[in-house]
Amino acid sequence: HLLGVNGTGIVNKKGISVEVPKIKKEYWHAYQNVVAEEHFCFSKEWGNFEFVPQGTIYATAGNKKYITEMDSYMLFPKSPESIVQGNEACILLTKK
Repeated sequence: HLLGVNGTGIVNKKGISVEVPKIKKEYWHAYQNVVAEEHFCFSKEWGNFEFVPQGTIYATAGNKKYITEMDSYMLFPKSPESIVQGNEACILLTKK
């Protein structure tokens, strides 16, 4: 159980300071909000923050192919049953 924070870390209930590890921050740039067109379908079940290499066909809609223009990451990909035409299907990100 933790009681408080001092200048060097967290103090537990025995009064012992416990060092808090530094966390490296990552910054992302959302460059494309992908809106589902009629018959939109992902090429596979993408995971949240899954890496998608440049040139990957990540989805289709009829004869249209959705291809990543750069190395990207998939954010909030919808499941097939929750994709609604005209609504967001996912967001594409790059690391800054």
